[in-house]
Amino acid sequence: MLRWYEWVQKGVSDMDVKGENDMLVLSRQRNETIMIGDDVEITVVDIRGDKVRLGINAPRQIQVHRKEVWEAIKRENREKEEVTNLPSPPSEPTSG
Repeated sequence: MLRWYEWVQKGVSDMDVKGENDMLVLSRQRNETIMIGDDVEITVVDIRGDKVRLGINAPRQIQVHRKEVWEAIKRENREKEEVTNLPSPPSEPTSG
């Protein structure tokens, strides 16, 4: 997959990029917004050097995380699930 600057160097438009992991690439300037569906707005709040600050307005039921945080949550959930799915130790026979 090409990086964004490679697309720019090759003059590839937003919709020309197709591949194994299709990705729509959009250019935005400060204070411009991208809509995802009817309910999610992503606004470019600030650009400083190679960092872009994004503002995200989404309904509360939609979880929004940085990818590394999302991956950590998924990993922790998987680990908890593995622990709860461990077989129970055999019970001791009761004398009677």
